Amino acid sequence: MTAPLFVRNSFGVKVLERTGETVLIAIIYYALARIGLQLQFAQSQASPVWAPSGMAFASVLLLGPRAGGGVFIGALCANLVDFYVKSGGGEFVEIYSLVDNVVKHPDQILLSALIAVGNTLEAETGYYLLGRFAQTWSLPFSSIRDVITFCGITPVICAVSSTIGVTSLVAMGALPGALFQPALLTWWLGDITGILIVSPFIITWWHIGRFSFEATSVSASALSLVVLFLFSAMTFNEWFEVSLFRKAAYLLFPILLFVTFRHSIETATLGIFVTSALAVFGTIHGRGPFVREDQNESLLLLQGFVSVISLTVLFLTAAVSERRRALEVAIDARRRLMRAQENERLRLARELHDQTGQSLATVMLELREMEVFIVESGRDRLKLMRRKLEQMGKALHRVAWELRPASMDELGLENTLVNYVSEWGTQSGIRCDFHCRNTDLNNLTDEVRTTIYRVIQEALTNIAKHASGATVASIVIDHDGSMLQLIIEDDGNGFNARPAEGQRSSDGLGLIGMRERLLLIGGSLVVESSIGTGTTIVARIPA
Repeated sequence: MTAPLFVRNSFGVKVLERTGETVLIAIIYYALARIGLQLQFAQSQASPVWAPSGMAFASVLLLGPRAGGGVFIGALCANLVDFYVKSGGGEFVEIYSLVDNVVKHPDQILLSALIAVGNTLEAETGYYLLGRFAQTWSLPFSSIRDVITFCGITPVICAVSSTIGVTSLVAMGALPGALFQPALLTWWLGDITGILIVSPFIITWWHIGRFSFEATSVSASALSLVVLFLFSAMTFNEWFEVSLFRKAAYLLFPILLFVTFRHSIETATLGIFVTSALAVFGTIHGRGPFVREDQNESLLLLQGFVSVISLTVLFLTAAVSERRRALEVAIDARRRLMRAQENERLRLARELHDQTGQSLATVMLELREMEVFIVESGRDRLKLMRRKLEQMGKALHRVAWELRPASMDELGLENTLVNYVSEWGTQSGIRCDFHCRNTDLNNLTDEVRTTIYRVIQEALTNIAKHASGATVASIVIDHDGSMLQLIIEDDGNGFNARPAEGQRSSDGLGLIGMRERLLLIGGSLVVESSIGTGTTIVARIPA
């Protein structure tokens, strides 16, 4: 019994996709390997950064173990071509000449395959270890623990590739036994730097947008990278002949730290990549602070520098990411607490209005009916009791209104504010003007509407309590671009909104509460006041 046509078609599409992935990985690995071989030191033939190792590790982490096939094919082809070039075949590879060289030296196939196996096992081992010990690798480099795990397993997996590769070269006579140790060290360090620089760059840009620290503009990120490029070029390639930077490569750290803290992790890893690429290019061509007479010393200094900047940036990005996630959790908890408070306010307001208010109304009716049974001398006392109950009812109504006006849900925010401002003006004796321009408050989310109401309520409460001498207050709600702007002013005595250094802040609980509420919806609060000039409060809310 044959499978349905759509099943066979789906299987065929999947096979083509996997084949395409394998071919693409092999091509990229081969291209990076050829570039890496061009960046060798002339005397030692050592590459300071082996980018294919980082690309291979990133491919396996992103696509799974199936990416190992492309890594093996790319490494096999790269090594066969390298043997062909070193045997005098020339940089431009001719297929017939390459095949002829392989036929004449069949041992190169086995040796290339062994090296390719080591390259593949390096990436596959890293995939297993990272999956075993990493905590949140679905969001790479977002926790210090995961960065420690990544950096900790890197030397281990690089030992796999370097050990298999160098041992194979020595065993098959392609490398003298006396060079085993230096070759092993060079191979191992090159793979480590390749993974530390290239893997984070590929992984973070693969996941671009998933864990950006903040919505910084593309132009700001580009400008920071241009500045970093220019300073790196001055340091390692002697642009503009600035001697200070040619002697102190670590002066680039403040720029890298700024990029790390100000922009996203994608920008930070791109900064590492740019700085490392310029450092490698300049040092290989005899320029920059790491150039020494002994090329091995130059190699170690360069590898140490690129490793240090990569580790520093990765740990800082993880620390900042953890801090921001903790802040988001705290803000979310505060937001849920505010929502719970509003729900409780609504419940209490309804109970006061419906149950307690109705009970008072019933008692007042009962007292009215009792008047006919009371002698003339007791009726005055009864009327006094009714007036006190009426005052109590008004007080309960005002408390319920301040807790949560039912009209905000029934009539909308604008009408509620008009009524509230009018009632507040009557009670406080301060004339208050209310203007709502170019905006429909009822289309805002419930959270934003509640915040606007509470800010105005708290501001008017502060005016009534603290703005001595105030006779006029005004409230204006208007759109300012993409922001909703709320301006509350009074002509009271004011206060010192900017205390001198060493003095306590003049912000009371009311202002602190307003700031917290606005922070939860991405807004801000500015208070302008000085003694004798009144107070202006400006709240800005994303709309």
